[in-house]
Amino acid sequence: MVGDRIVGAAVSSTAQERAWVLRLAIARQWRGHGIGSALPAGLEKRLAQAGVRRIGALLPEGEVGEQAFKNSGYTGRPI
Repeated sequence: MVGDRIVGAAVSSTAQERAWVLRLAIARQWRGHGIGSALPAGLEKRLAQAGVRRIGALLPEGEVGEQAFKNSGYTGRPI
């Protein structure tokens, strides 16, 4: 959030100790300001607190947020 405006969000699905990030959204005018890289870190922290030990991101190639996950150490794998 910036002030009272939501400028980014991440959505995940969990099953026991495993989570999948399904969507990462960043308001167009806020892209390139580090929010995309902060979202995976914040999500990882919350998922770890919930007992998740493995996280995968299910983002199509070229999807908003793809670079943010690469910046956070995630690697791509062809489907």
